[in-house]
Amino acid sequence: MMVSHADLPIASSTEQKAHGRLKSKTFAPENRQKAATITSLSIFGTPSDQECQPIPVVPRSSSNDELRVWRVTSAGLVEVDAKTMGAFLDKPKTDKTNVHGEGNGIKYGMSSMQGWRICMEDSHIAEAIMSQSSPYKDWSFFAVFDGHAGHHIANRASSQLLEHLITSDEFRQMTKALEENNGTLTDSTLKLLETGIKKGFLSFDEISKSSEINKSGCTAVCAIVTPTHIIIGNLGDSRAVVAGKNNVFGTEDHKPYLEKERKRIEDAGGSVMIQRINGSLAVSRAFGDYEYKDDPRLPADQQLVSPEPDVYIMKRNIENDEFMVVACDGIYDVMSNEELADFVRDRLVVHDDLREVEKYF
Repeated sequence: MMVSHADLPIASSTEQKAHGRLKSKTFAPENRQKAATITSLSIFGTPSDQECQPIPVVPRSSSNDELRVWRVTSAGLVEVDAKTMGAFLDKPKTDKTNVHGEGNGIKYGMSSMQGWRICMEDSHIAEAIMSQSSPYKDWSFFAVFDGHAGHHIANRASSQLLEHLITSDEFRQMTKALEENNGTLTDSTLKLLETGIKKGFLSFDEISKSSEINKSGCTAVCAIVTPTHIIIGNLGDSRAVVAGKNNVFGTEDHKPYLEKERKRIEDAGGSVMIQRINGSLAVSRAFGDYEYKDDPRLPADQQLVSPEPDVYIMKRNIENDEFMVVACDGIYDVMSNEELADFVRDRLVVHDDLREVEKYF
């Protein structure tokens, strides 16, 4: 995320509040008489006993009434996004981490960058060979987890989600059925696979809830690639795009303002303001975010934030299929599915080495 800085404010004042909270108000010229609308900085920490002095503020955008929040850390003041409670650095970390591999006739490349966040909040899984046991030794598994308000749930998902899927009752039943029909995925085994993905997501989220003490959350999009099918599970606004010569497929984001998501949110007692749940969270389905999942009267898939994924199943077409991209929403904020497909395709024409293609992201 790029953060631009506007001019310094015309004036600022600071007052001490209870519980060690400082509040600074920044006044633009046209708003100096409208203090109620221009609070732009809150600092959480323990001040000294001395009288607080004015705190200079640099607005992050041209908005005169944007809330800015900072945390006091051992490294100094760290800015926190007021909407997502995610912390920003004063300058982005642009070093990329790249992972490459191949297996089962598939080549893959992965690239990640921390950017403006104070820590790397995203994680991934890339297993060209899903497991050494049948039928999974002929399958591949890829997933991306886009964390917010911390990295804990995203890291936990990358290390534990696949195991939750494979050990589910539905996956075990599917494995047994595949052993009896030479590994062919039928309508009944695909249904078991779909149900197993949904239940695996739900069980992972429930188990994590019992041990997670922070407020982090993450989206999740995973893809299972078999010799005959691609099965995608999607939770949140990360996205999988499957590009073919004649078509481009993309998963649907889970946003609070979408009709089916809004209905669930309102039925659970919440609201959608500025396209966010209760004016705060920008995704309507995710792992973690347990403060939005605390109504004991409701099952997991009917809470303000649901951990239940949408599952997509498609047959592979060797004649038509080209590649698949699994990525966080930052890519799709600036590219449509079709634009992304064209972008990657054009570079694959020049370089068939995925390491070269990654340099453009």
